[in-house]
Amino acid sequence: MKLFEYEKWFFDVYTSTNAYFIVFITKIDVAGTTKLYLQMHGSNKLESGTYRKIFNRGTKLDLLEYDSDGIVTRQGKIGFSPDMINLSLTNKDFSIDLTYNLTYSELSQQSEMSIQGSKKASLSWKPIFPRARVNGSIELREHFIHHFDNETGYSDCVHSTFLPFRIPVESMYWGRLHAPEINLTYSIVQGFRKTNQRGKVYVWHKGQCFEFDVDKVGCMEYSHCKDLKMYYPDRYSIATKNSEATLEITVYNHSEMIINDFMGDAGYMGRLALQILRKVTKNPRGIKFLATADVKMHIRGSVFEYSNLPIIDEYNVFG
Repeated sequence: MKLFEYEKWFFDVYTSTNAYFIVFITKIDVAGTTKLYLQMHGSNKLESGTYRKIFNRGTKLDLLEYDSDGIVTRQGKIGFSPDMINLSLTNKDFSIDLTYNLTYSELSQQSEMSIQGSKKASLSWKPIFPRARVNGSIELREHFIHHFDNETGYSDCVHSTFLPFRIPVESMYWGRLHAPEINLTYSIVQGFRKTNQRGKVYVWHKGQCFEFDVDKVGCMEYSHCKDLKMYYPDRYSIATKNSEATLEITVYNHSEMIINDFMGDAGYMGRLALQILRKVTKNPRGIKFLATADVKMHIRGSVFEYSNLPIIDEYNVFG
């Protein structure tokens, strides 16, 4: 039995009507006691080009069973299979019925980004479905309902066995991009001791998956978020290579979509659980953006360039 274990499954969908929805399922094990929580957020784009919050909700789930096939709760089930994930959860305040279908089989082929600590502690991140077709609905009892019909979504998972006071993360970059010829996702973390960043970028290009290690992000411009009282990189670049290809990504032109003071939205967990989670996660604050990306790849002598692609990215700070 592990003294501590943290798992978080993340699901998102950006719709053809410029609305963005995210769902988190978080499982925390402390000395054999398991707790399960759900958070979800929604926003939509206004005529001004800015995004307006539609809702944010959080609740505890009553866990009954958990294995490789899924999570069973009193509120419903999250089912996992190699090419499909189904979220079917209902309580007195909301109903979620979403199906994620893997778009291309080659998108399931990748390793994970992992950070190893002392005494076998580890932190890992892995895309589950880098690109998926999303169908179903989210309904709130306040008469809000949104239907999804073959929209584009994404899912990944974070797993950690670091004890709360040993989590080696100060800040994090994350992003996912979907385009006709190229799909990519990345997660890059900065340690508390100001060591080099560590992360992974996965690129799927014309049926092939390319995996890159990343140890540096170059920040050129910063902006300020008034709600979280924090600065974030408004223009940054990622440059890396492997034995087959070189990759350059520049991300800029950020629009705030979802502002998340994770702990501020987690009062439903109860005082003790909330105190533990603040320590576990180092009290993260983060922003999900709609931004613009330019991507350039050199693959075996050929050059592929893509400009002005929409990208969803995120910047988190911890502590």
